[in-house]
Amino acid sequence: MIITLYSFAKKRNSTRRPSSGGYDVEVKLKENCSIYNPTFVLNHNAGDFNYVRVSAQQGEQYWKSTKDLYYWVDDITFLTDRIISAQCSLDVFASAKEDILSTRANIMYCADSSNTDIVDTRIPVRSNVSYIENSVDLGVPNEGGLQIVDLSTAATPSIMLAVTGKGSFGVYLLKNYFELPEILDGVDNYTNLWTDIFNGLKQLFYGGSAAECLKAAIALPIKLTAEDVGASSAVDLYLGNYPCMTESGANIKVYKVYQQIFTASYFLNIPWGSYAVGDWRRCAPYNDFYLYIPFIGTLHLNASDLVNDNIIEIEFSINVTSGDIGVIVKAVQNVTQNRRIISTSSGNMAINTPFGS
Repeated sequence: MIITLYSFAKKRNSTRRPSSGGYDVEVKLKENCSIYNPTFVLNHNAGDFNYVRVSAQQGEQYWKSTKDLYYWVDDITFLTDRIISAQCSLDVFASAKEDILSTRANIMYCADSSNTDIVDTRIPVRSNVSYIENSVDLGVPNEGGLQIVDLSTAATPSIMLAVTGKGSFGVYLLKNYFELPEILDGVDNYTNLWTDIFNGLKQLFYGGSAAECLKAAIALPIKLTAEDVGASSAVDLYLGNYPCMTESGANIKVYKVYQQIFTASYFLNIPWGSYAVGDWRRCAPYNDFYLYIPFIGTLHLNASDLVNDNIIEIEFSINVTSGDIGVIVKAVQNVTQNRRIISTSSGNMAINTPFGS
């Protein structure tokens, strides 16, 4: 029968077959020979080879095989100066290639680096770490603006007042934060209210003293405008029937809060660095992400949740009446596609002031 000899390099667990470059040699079976571990006795001039194919057409009468069989050459023995013996073993992967490719199986490893679904956990993580970071200016958002103020400097916070009584009622944004200490100055000595007993009783019934009408005053380390709280214009502040004035006699102005929830959202590019889209090394533990959010802190994001994304969206929702803050982090492939929530956080940014009952 005819066998084909090759000088061929491949992995032991590969189904690859030689497609060209071989040369045919005629052999005859004169003794017992194993199909799985055959020994071929050849002339010394057979050349340099390490791989053998027995075709189904050439070897069917001997091998009784309907498929080509492929063999590794494990060893070559010189029998004489002109005769060699090639000890072979069956290459199961190449011989059963069609059956292997048609079999349903779980793939454990993949040589294709463009596949993001199969992570090769055999590759160790090196101890050296490369740091890449990205940031977004909260003063330039996509929707609205979250202008944070540094209270360690001369920056101006937003003062929110909770007021009850006959006059002003509800939550208000103080127009000028520096007027807060003057809200209660002199209001208890305001005598114009006491022109008759009826007005005096109304003040005591609706709210008691002016100080009792000021329930709370909190500072928020962000800059809010009348538009942010849904107000169209400033109004005078009253504690019950008492008008609040500065030392110069000017009425203290406030904005009525009609819109309690202030929102803002931002897009932040994920700093993947040199990792291309589809590279499984985007997954954990080869990448790790930490996201710092003001008023919330540092969040750990699982890289495997972001493997197919390029952007994250951060949405702020702030209750201006209490200082409660909620943040939603979403993964985005691009800004035109649907978002996927990957993290939620909450906190409070309110700073109590020594004002209010």
